[in-house]
Amino acid sequence: MTPEMIEWYAQSNARSRDEGKAEGRAEGRAAGIEKVAKNMISDGADDAYVSRMTGLDIETVKEMRISMCA
Repeated sequence: MTPEMIEWYAQSNARSRDEGKAEGRAEGRAAGIEKVAKNMISDGADDAYVSRMTGLDIETVKEMRISMCA
């Protein structure tokens, strides 16, 4: 391998690792928001309030409420 190929490979691996970390953080945040929303729903918060506090759209909150009652 040439030094250029080695450098390209190293940079490619670094980008992949950074993208993987970012994806993992995003998934973690989404899971946390979902957990908070479910706790709020369980505590009796209305859909509009849950939506406003979590940033989830109202339809998502309604679907969560329905799936929790099923």
